[in-house]
Amino acid sequence: MASLSHIMVTSAPSGRSKSSARTEPKLDIKSAIKHPGALHRDLGVPAGKPIPKKKLKAAEKKGGVVGRRARFAANIERFAHKGGEARKRGS
Repeated sequence: MASLSHIMVTSAPSGRSKSSARTEPKLDIKSAIKHPGALHRDLGVPAGKPIPKKKLKAAEKKGGVVGRRARFAANIERFAHKGGEARKRGS
């Protein structure tokens, strides 16, 4: 299983609400992506075009850097996006 230990975890703003005395840490994804566009180049997909799900699934099974990048991309895809909700696995 891939480790996300290279992603920096930062604290949420210190403003506490009445309902929650504990703040949830936020992930700093921008610092985790060291080579933007590398997975597109590795898979032969033009920059700016989405990577086909079938191609991403096949790349996830590969070893080495390409497999690691593909697994990371699949995990990132499930995170909540601005103005949207988190996506479920497999959809």
